[in-house]
Formats: sequence, structure tokens, C-alpha cells
Amino acid sequence: MNIQTIYEATNDFTPFSLPFIIICLVFILAIVYAIKVWKKSNVGVKIGLILVPVLMSIVIISQFSNFFRTEKVFSDFQKGNCKIAEGEIENYEQYYEVGTMAKEDYPDRFFVDGTEFIVYGYSTYGIEYFWRQDDGSPLQEGQYVRITYENCFYQNLILKVELIEKDNTE
Repeated sequence: MNIQTIYEATNDFTPFSLPFIIICLVFILAIVYAIKVWKKSNVGVKIGLILVPVLMSIVIISQFSNFFRTEKVFSDFQKGNCKIAEGEIENYEQYYEVGTMAKEDYPDRFFVDGTEFIVYGYSTYGIEYFWRQDDGSPLQEGQYVRITYENCFYQNLILKVELIEKDNTE
């Protein structure tokens, strides 16, 4: 039996992406502005001045919550506490239609041992096998694989993909 690891998640993820840093800077500026104009503002403006920092706080908390959830999944993966699906790739569907994206942005979808996997063209904090068929994925219909995954963010997050070629001499 020949086993080839074609993907394994690494811990090179961070919550401090450029969009997140921009959100934090806007949040700080909004608070400074609110403090500066508070006394001169009418009730409607004061409500807006309160809502902006509250909404931005929710975005920042959500970002950190997702980061810590991803970090826990990776920690479980390193400890070997994840689920495994092993078998042939079945019902490989390129451009699985979800939402209203452009067709080239649709994910691929396949099943292994009855478990659904959706492969997007992006990653989640650096953890995700994100090669769709169009992006050069070596995964094909009928191929025998072992996939280590965890259910996170309402999907099966792929952490490791191994191609398994069985010897014909067995």
C-alpha cells in the first residue's frame, strides 16, 4: 500500500489580516470622533455615535472568535483528535452551485465514505485544502483517499488529505 500526503494543515494563521487591521483603525477613529463631538451632537447623532463602535466591536469579537475556534481545531488535529473519512471519492461535482457567486467561484463537492466535503477556492485562517479541479486538484472521482477533518464553520474542514494506492499483489 502506497500512501502519499498531498495536503496537511499548518499553524501559520493569524487573525491580523489587512482588512482586520483596517477595521480596528476605523474603530479607534470612530471612538475618538464620538468623544470629540459628543457634547455638540443631537440625540440622533448620539445614537449613531454609539451604534458604530458597538457594531465594530461585534465584528472584532467575531473575528477573534473565529480565530480561536480555528486554533482549537488545529490543536485537536495536532493531538490526533479529529475525524477520518476513508474510501473512494464519489459524486465529484465541479462548480457545486451555492449562493449567487460567479460560476468560477463556485466550490467543488465530493463525498468520501458518506461524508460531504466542499472545496472552496480560499482558505480559513490558513487551514483548508482549497484546490478545486480548476485550481489543479489531484483529487479525482473514484480515487481512494483518507481525509482527516473536523466539523467547523458549518462544514467539514479538511486538515489532511492522503492518496492511497493499494498494491495489486494483495
